[in-house]
Amino acid sequence: MTNPDHPHDINLMRGAFISPLVVPLLAGIFFGVQALFIEGLGLFGLFQMPILFLLFGLPFTYAVTFVLVLPMAAFLRRRNTLSAERLCLWCTLIASPALEAYVSLLDGGYKPMHDLFWLIASLLGGLVSGITFCRIADVPRQSVTGRQ
Repeated sequence: MTNPDHPHDINLMRGAFISPLVVPLLAGIFFGVQALFIEGLGLFGLFQMPILFLLFGLPFTYAVTFVLVLPMAAFLRRRNTLSAERLCLWCTLIASPALEAYVSLLDGGYKPMHDLFWLIASLLGGLVSGITFCRIADVPRQSVTGRQ
């Protein structure tokens, strides 16, 4: 998938390897703070949640990145339409179904998520993941050929 003559390929791979760390880590910290202050689990809950989110969320996040995000970035680059706006939109759109699939895998069966909090959280997670990928991979804000 990478071409050594194309430095942008290396940047896309760097983004694909680093960006999946961000959302599980941020979610783990968020729920760790919630466990500490709201549920009263103490420091154990504060440190346990980020570890659990990384342990269980990271493999799935890497799978989504390498199966859906990286091929889309490569496709857009081949068409000279790769831009941070397009890739962030893609990441935001796939985030909710990805979270639903992840919860269904953990739960052992399909579990529809109709909660507005989880919808908003998944969309924000997808956007943050997309922004992180684009920043690390040096994806330009607009495509080389401009808007099409």
